[in-house]
Amino acid sequence: MGARGDARAWAVSTGKLVWTFHSVPQPGEKGHETWLNDGWQDRSDVNAWTTSTIDAQTGTLYMAFDSPSYDLYGGDRPGNDLFGNSLVALDAATSQLKWYFQTIHHDIWDYDAPATPTLVDVVRDGQRIPAVLQTGKTGLVFILDRRNGQPIHPVEERPVPKGDVPGEWYSPTQPFPVRPPPLTRLSITRDEIAKVTPEQQKFCEALFDAEGGAHNGGPFTPVGLKPTIVFPGGDGGGNWGSGSVDPKLGYFFVKTKADGAIARMIKPGDANPPATKDGLGEDVTANAYIRTGIRVEGSKRSIGSFSNPNTGWPCEQPRGVNPPL
Repeated sequence: MGARGDARAWAVSTGKLVWTFHSVPQPGEKGHETWLNDGWQDRSDVNAWTTSTIDAQTGTLYMAFDSPSYDLYGGDRPGNDLFGNSLVALDAATSQLKWYFQTIHHDIWDYDAPATPTLVDVVRDGQRIPAVLQTGKTGLVFILDRRNGQPIHPVEERPVPKGDVPGEWYSPTQPFPVRPPPLTRLSITRDEIAKVTPEQQKFCEALFDAEGGAHNGGPFTPVGLKPTIVFPGGDGGGNWGSGSVDPKLGYFFVKTKADGAIARMIKPGDANPPATKDGLGEDVTANAYIRTGIRVEGSKRSIGSFSNPNTGWPCEQPRGVNPPL
């Protein structure tokens, strides 16, 4: 339960409402069919929680919408859930939908689409193309023709792991741009645990092995009933800090993080200590699952980030750093 993420425009001169765009499509609207089992009803979030961008020459408004609530469990919203995690191009004067591009289908990682869309001209095969760049927490960068939303570089729908949470709906594929490559780590193995100090290695191995041992099946690994490591975590990758372009150099600058998460899914009453409803809303259905951190010896609380809270250091070995001699 909560506020809907609808976008609205008001007249500056009068304050009157000019238009409303339903970020969760209502019956008869484009994308409504992606909400199965009436999962669109009373759905909160799917809001643009970052700054939007406008192309003044074409009057096109570019808005990046975040994930639906609850953003870590979607059993009550099966389907791809448009316009969640989508870059949407609207006619700024009328709100007419020009095109959309969904960066994540059925988000259950809190990956959102938090970065401000960045407008840039791209030269390819000698042709100058008006483009829009969209980054996000996954560390993937989508470069789209801003006239029609078509990828300038190929985007592939690749198979991703399926989870084991009862009642959850899992998208069998997710979109991956062929170029550029991911800006951050998307997976991890136990051999890649940080060895920057013996103490850090010991703690991180204990965290990896806690509660029966964690697993990671590659990009978009869903958190399951057993401990799961996800790369990136909910903080990214990239995030709402967005990026900027130097048109003379042709460079796109963006801050990224290699910040993983470790967690498992439980029934709300199964947490020890009992889970709160923080972030879950006031109405928890009997079939819902929530995400909880992992308990490990040496830590006073459950750990949700794949890092050592005693040092603040991440538990993955930094790229290009060799183990100590």
